[in-house]
Amino acid sequence: MRKRTIRVGIYCIIMAVIVVTASTFFHSVFAAWLGLSSYTEVQLVYDGLFWGGLFGGVGVVMAVAGLLAGAPRDSGHSVRLTPHLIVLAAVIFIFALLFFSSFHNPDTPSLRPGETITI
Repeated sequence: MRKRTIRVGIYCIIMAVIVVTASTFFHSVFAAWLGLSSYTEVQLVYDGLFWGGLFGGVGVVMAVAGLLAGAPRDSGHSVRLTPHLIVLAAVIFIFALLFFSSFHNPDTPSLRPGETITI
C-alpha cells in the first residue's frame, strides 16, 4: 500500500466534492459575484459537474492504485491517512446537509401583495 498515492487520491476526491458543491449550490452567488449571464451561469453548473466528476474519477483511480500497489522499499517514512479521511467525511457531510436542506427551502420567492403570476 502506497500511502502517498492514496493521500493524493483522497485530495482529488475532496476537491471533486468541493467543486460539485460549489457549482450546484452556490452557482447564483458566483454568477452575481462575477456578473455572469443566465446562460453562463448554467454553463458554470455543467462545467462544475464535469470537473468534479473528472477529479473524483482520478481520485478514485489513484486511491485504488495506491491500495493495490506493493509496499515502498523505504517503509520508514509513514503518512497518516486518518486526518485526510476525516476531512473527506466532513466535506461529504456538508454536501449531504446542503442536499437535504435544498428540499425544504424553495428557491422561488413569495409574492408580495398585489403581484400576480403569469403562466
